[in-house]
Amino acid sequence: MWWLIRLELSWQWHVGTGASDSRQRGGTPVKGTSGPRMGFDLLAPHYFWMEWVLAGRKLQRCRTAFLARTRNAKSALLLGEGNGRFLSELLEVNTDASVVCVDSSRRMIEEARRRCAGLQRVEFHQGDLLELAQSGLARGRFDLVVTNFLLDCFRADQLERIVPAIARQTATAATWLVADFRVPPCGIARWRAKLILRLAYTFFRITTGIAADQIAPADHLLTNQGFRLEERHIYDFQLLHSDFWRKEPQIGSANGAVK
Repeated sequence: MWWLIRLELSWQWHVGTGASDSRQRGGTPVKGTSGPRMGFDLLAPHYFWMEWVLAGRKLQRCRTAFLARTRNAKSALLLGEGNGRFLSELLEVNTDASVVCVDSSRRMIEEARRRCAGLQRVEFHQGDLLELAQSGLARGRFDLVVTNFLLDCFRADQLERIVPAIARQTATAATWLVADFRVPPCGIARWRAKLILRLAYTFFRITTGIAADQIAPADHLLTNQGFRLEERHIYDFQLLHSDFWRKEPQIGSANGAVK
């Protein structure tokens, strides 16, 4: 059952190789939108009940582990938000922040819009994460970034482009929440995780075309962009983790962004 939990990954984001598409989906379009998404839109209406049956609240627990610490955020960037489960809780906890949600799936965006109240504070963009650096999003604007079950959809070489592009969107002292899968360092938990992830990656590379075929650690990339890991929670025999990263102000950097 557990390998099917990877539906979370494939539905959240896919990097395509198709032509650029600037179609608007509930907000200002983000340049560089991918081509065919191999089923993400088709799966979107079934996402909630499948996650509940296969994983209960485990993924949502990871998503919301640090939710209470977002109360004071003023401007949030949610990447690969999917059907809006984190967004809906964020809007309840934080009643003031403006929120930008970026996702590659039009149907996921539609599901998120139906799920959430307070949408007058939310902008939705359909776009390709690899084109974030060329998007219309304002740099230095966001004091909260959220990437839930997203970064492990990408290869290491792609993350080397993605993480700096996201970091350039952040303001001084921004926080970055990460929820994702991981491979434990040793023991039975490690072998269990590797088996689950191998089955999952094989299945979803075939069915959805996600770029990655294994977990590519991103901690060093966040550190290189001036973020410091303040707290990490580990769940489900070390298969899942939730992180709270904070950006340390850099002397001589505009808006606190690392050069």
